[in-house]
Amino acid sequence: MKFSFLSMFVFIMLSGCLAVRSNSEVTIMGGEPLSEEDYPAVIPLYQVNGAPCTAVYIRPSILLTAAHCTLTQPLKVVGRVIAKIVRLDESGIPGPLDLALIFLAGDGAAQQTMMIATDLPAGGSDVEMIGYGASEEDGSTGLGVKRKARNKFGYPSDFMIITRNGSDGSLDGMIAPGDSGGPLLSQGKIIGIASGKSTYGSKVYGWFINVTSGEAAEFLKHNLVNDIP
Repeated sequence: MKFSFLSMFVFIMLSGCLAVRSNSEVTIMGGEPLSEEDYPAVIPLYQVNGAPCTAVYIRPSILLTAAHCTLTQPLKVVGRVIAKIVRLDESGIPGPLDLALIFLAGDGAAQQTMMIATDLPAGGSDVEMIGYGASEEDGSTGLGVKRKARNKFGYPSDFMIITRNGSDGSLDGMIAPGDSGGPLLSQGKIIGIASGKSTYGSKVYGWFINVTSGEAAEFLKHNLVNDIP
């Protein structure tokens, strides 16, 4: 998919002149709480200061997350030992290159995984976002609890997927503080990874790294050796 004029305009706006949440204090506002048995491939990723990010198993011993979530060491993955971390970008800045793979020791044979999509859905399609962020904008409630929210797919490009929180009651959630690194799903497959968000007037825009094309997809193919499942 080519970088359209509209998506380029939106990306420039979001990366240039709007306030951006640029750390792991990025959560699913609204939505619904989940149990740990729901979406077992999605897990919390704890930083040394205790702040959670989110990560998703794409192989039994490989996690996909946002690169900025991995820069504060040591990291903790419950029940596993981190062997190495490979980042697409080392800057810690949210954006289209904010992607990392965490390789874990052991084979993790029983661990459930999620597949990465090979293409993006049609505009306006339903998408789901999952994360461990707070349920309120100020981060005061629900931090560290797995939550799911739905939204509409919009503003795609080779670099970013940008979703917008609606005011008509049809959309029930958006990322805000802990959801960084969490998956954006279309029909159960990963199309994006949460990187940050911005606001413009009364609208809230979520930034997700497009993992189906561009540098992010090449990074995954190169480091996973095999084709993306």
